[in-house]
Formats: sequence, C-alpha cells, structure tokens
Amino acid sequence: MIFSDPVQALLSEVEATLSRLGHPAPARLARDLGIGLIYDAKAGSHGGPPSVVTLPLGLSAVQERQMLAHEIGHIFMQRSGLEHELRAQWSVVGPETFRMHNETIAAHVAGLILLPTPLRIRAEARYGVTPAAALRLQKASGLELRQVLDRLVYVGPDACRGAFVTCGNILTQLKTNNVWVDKSQYDRIHEVAALMPGAALRSIAPRQVLGLGSWSGALW
Repeated sequence: MIFSDPVQALLSEVEATLSRLGHPAPARLARDLGIGLIYDAKAGSHGGPPSVVTLPLGLSAVQERQMLAHEIGHIFMQRSGLEHELRAQWSVVGPETFRMHNETIAAHVAGLILLPTPLRIRAEARYGVTPAAALRLQKASGLELRQVLDRLVYVGPDACRGAFVTCGNILTQLKTNNVWVDKSQYDRIHEVAALMPGAALRSIAPRQVLGLGSWSGALW
C-alpha cells in the first residue's frame, strides 16, 4: 500500500490531532471534534457543518466502537477536502475504484484511532516488529489480526515492512510496504520461510503461520 502525498498529509494531520487530544476512545473523540451521533438504519457520515455520524441500532459495544472510528475517518477525509478530491476523479477511475480508495483510507484512519501510535511503538520497543508484538496488540486493542497487521506494516511511506498469514499452503493474508513478494493473496506457497526472507514466523493456530518483519531498506 503506497499512499499519495495528499493522503500522507491527512494521516499526519490525524496523528497530530489524536496526539493533541490524548488519543481518546472513539466516542470521546467524536465529542472532542464536535461530531454529533445519531442512530438510524445504516452507517453514514456528514462532514458538515454540523458534522454528524449515523450508526445502526443494535450494534454490540465492540461493533459500535469500530464503526464509529471508521465513520470518524470519513469525517476527517471530508473536512480535509480529500474525499472531494477523490470524488472528483470518479469519472476517470469509476465508482468502484473511488469507493475502494475511500474505504481503504477511512479504515486506515480508524486504525490510528483504535490502535494509537504510542501503543504500537511501546509494543515494538518490547517485542520488535514480530508476531509477538502483533498478538499483544491484538489482545490490547480488541482488533482483528488483519487490522493490527495494517497498523504494523503501514507506518509511513518510507518504512520497509511486510506481514502474511498462511493456512496450510494457502496465503490468506498479505500486507507489504516497500517489500516485493512474488505471490498474491490466496496463492499457493511451497515454503513459508522463503515467502518473505527475514520475517519472524510464529504458529498461531493449527496449520496457520503468521510472518512479520521490518527491514532497513526496500527489499527485492
């Protein structure tokens, strides 16, 4: 995943805002940012003014927390003008590509909210960029493993990091940043250790292996 300069500018702005506010939980963050919350049939966001997030009724506490963070991500994008820029390219890239980019960025912003950078840095300082760090962060944040790996891999445009999960001989998850891998998600693999040389490996379930690594320069 390589983000463009406007996206990097947004992510830097989000990081600065979260740091200034003390990395609050999504509900507190919404209040601090002046975002109203209403419940209706489906999720949505309106940058405003006034800024409003709509959430469906009947969500669990975990679901509401994660969905609210995602919709706050959209609010950040709308307030910065980035979503408008992406929508302006609709006629060129098509609606599906617009939605994919829009949702990917919002999900990444949600990750910054749900798994704060100071927490990530503390885990890396103790465990390194390893499966142990990923599993500790998953337990601490309550996020899915794929979300935690997103936060550990996509930490900046110059970072050289990669992660993968295999089930048997199938590659079920793959995330790379300045790391080239000659495989795609759901490809068959013959040797796990050869998929991303240098990555730390850990068995996380019967026939499932998690690989995660960080390098000092772009690989391959």
